Amino acid sequence: SVTKELNERSKMKFFAVVTLTCALFVHKAAAQDGCPSEIPIKDGCVDYDQDGETGGMPWFDASGPAYEGGPPPGCDWYGDYWDRCQRDGNQHRNFGKTACEACCFCGGGVVEKVDPPSNKPTRPPTRAPTFEPVVCMDIPNWSFRGNGCDWYTDQDSK
Repeated sequence: SVTKELNERSKMKFFAVVTLTCALFVHKAAAQDGCPSEIPIKDGCVDYDQDGETGGMPWFDASGPAYEGGPPPGCDWYGDYWDRCQRDGNQHRNFGKTACEACCFCGGGVVEKVDPPSNKPTRPPTRAPTFEPVVCMDIPNWSFRGNGCDWYTDQDSK
């Protein structure tokens, strides 16, 4: 019984080592088709669009929808899971770019120019606007749903 238990433990350890080795091999092979890992997203980075610019129709890869009737994989899809850029980022070129080139999350995109803060003084604030007081005037015989101005004045004071 002790021997049988040791055999079972040995088998479990063996399968764990084999599984880990396979996972590392697959990860290393997949990384060859993807973007380099551990790339920080650049400050001010914006994903490229379909025209190779920014602000237009979002870029998506040429692989087709991830599921039937779904949208094609774009930069958001690549950013949803940590390994998509490393696994598929250099595949499925579309609109002249891969995810590694088009998507900030994958290390691509473009950093748009942001003007640095200025040390120049600003104009002093303008004076606060003044308003003329509103004068309310009753219209003779005015009513709404049978209630005249007096009724509404009485409601305001309650």
